[in-house]
Amino acid sequence: MKLMLRLAAVFLPVCLLVGCAMSPSSQSRAQAPASQEVVLGEARTRAKAHTDLGFEYYAQNQFGVALKEAKTALNHDNNYTPAYNLLALVYMSLGDDKSAEEAFLRARQLSPGDPEIANNYGLFLCRTKRVQQSFPYFNEALQNTLYPTPWEALTNYAECSLQVKDYNAAETHLQRALALIPNNARALFLMAKVKYQQKQYEEARGYITELHRNSKPNAASSFLAYCIARLTGNRDDEARYLAQMHKKFPDSDEYRKLLQGALE
Repeated sequence: MKLMLRLAAVFLPVCLLVGCAMSPSSQSRAQAPASQEVVLGEARTRAKAHTDLGFEYYAQNQFGVALKEAKTALNHDNNYTPAYNLLALVYMSLGDDKSAEEAFLRARQLSPGDPEIANNYGLFLCRTKRVQQSFPYFNEALQNTLYPTPWEALTNYAECSLQVKDYNAAETHLQRALALIPNNARALFLMAKVKYQQKQYEEARGYITELHRNSKPNAASSFLAYCIARLTGNRDDEARYLAQMHKKFPDSDEYRKLLQGALE
């Protein structure tokens, strides 16, 4: 018994020095979470950088490059919601509805309460002829008090209401959008369109004039302005917008409609 105690006394300090440390496998297990966090953090940082860059290309209509950046982001972190949002928007712009829907649903799965994704998915449903299904998603986005850009959902809501000729709803949403951002170009254009379709041509002209005062005319706004001028008998404006369409937008669908005598 005394011999065993003496042996224990000898070996215990040795154990404390070299034998009581954790085995290599135990050390790896203990250190894994910290190192994993570093790796995940680096992956998320890279994914964010590529996604942010992709959104810049998307804003410039460089969809091929934006698509590449979105895919690169997901290669770094395949659970990064904004990258799926970007991917969905790019596919939507390219007309690949199946891939867009898959990306939107994955984004919704990862971040079910994200108002920006709800708004974008609502617009996707609207533009793929599922207008009535789109409205709950706009409402979801607008009910989120943390949503930083509610005017976007309001303008999208108005566009989709206009598709089903719900002019009162469209006007209500646009008034709210314009109260938030008075020079919102898309909201001004849609308000002009609402008034035009209700045959309130003078009010429509007021909105299109305000739009062109604050923003550069495009083919759609110039064509609408031409139609308003023609229907109100304003020959000077009619000639001016005709010349503008011919000079600046000769290859547009709107100019082809104009040449065929069609109106908005």
